[in-house]
Amino acid sequence: MDIAGSEAKTFYEFVRAHNIANDGQRLGQRFVNIYCKKPWQSLFYEESDKQSMEIIQKFLTRHHYFDKMPTVPTRNN
Repeated sequence: MDIAGSEAKTFYEFVRAHNIANDGQRLGQRFVNIYCKKPWQSLFYEESDKQSMEIIQKFLTRHHYFDKMPTVPTRNN
């Protein structure tokens, strides 16, 4: 099952997919579930979408994702 936002090409598309999904996930939780191989507790449990957006944007900039989202890592089941 794909998580809403996993097909986003840009940060804007990711946030838009999150807002449309209405599935109970927090923004940071969604980002961690899709893009992070390792736990990121502070982002995962962040309740403020605004704060999550700031954290994610800093992460994307720090890792040179200026106009695109990272590649979704493959999961080993």
